[in-house]
Amino acid sequence: MRKKDQERQLTIVHRPLSHCPLTIDYQLYYMAFKFENLQIWQKAFTLTYEVHNSAITFPKNEMFNLASQIKRAGDSVVLNRAEGSTGLSNAEFATFLTIALRSAIEVVACLMLARKRNYANEEIYLHLYTEYEHLCRMITKFRDNLK
Repeated sequence: MRKKDQERQLTIVHRPLSHCPLTIDYQLYYMAFKFENLQIWQKAFTLTYEVHNSAITFPKNEMFNLASQIKRAGDSVVLNRAEGSTGLSNAEFATFLTIALRSAIEVVACLMLARKRNYANEEIYLHLYTEYEHLCRMITKFRDNLK
């Protein structure tokens, strides 16, 4: 591996909570896109798998309702963050970050519903709630610094 590539190496290891049946262990060695370097994207990328792992434990009658909604919202945070980094103006980039922020807040609302309906235990709920609260603060600060 070239020295430049070694400096750009990124390792993401996902270690799910004990309740999650789906596990992922992977490494990305070369980052070709600038969004991959940002902690906001890396955190959202990891969290979307945790949300997915939690959602697949929801009751079967929720698979096309709340489970689907929370997974799509989690994915939207990652995807809008990536799409917004395509060399647009700061104002356009801030718009994509706002959409990502709204999607993150949607995940939190879905988590609240899941907790109220006893689909997620207290440990899962508090972990994801806290992580998304932190992610929302990160997105907001990053967006506000673009202006």
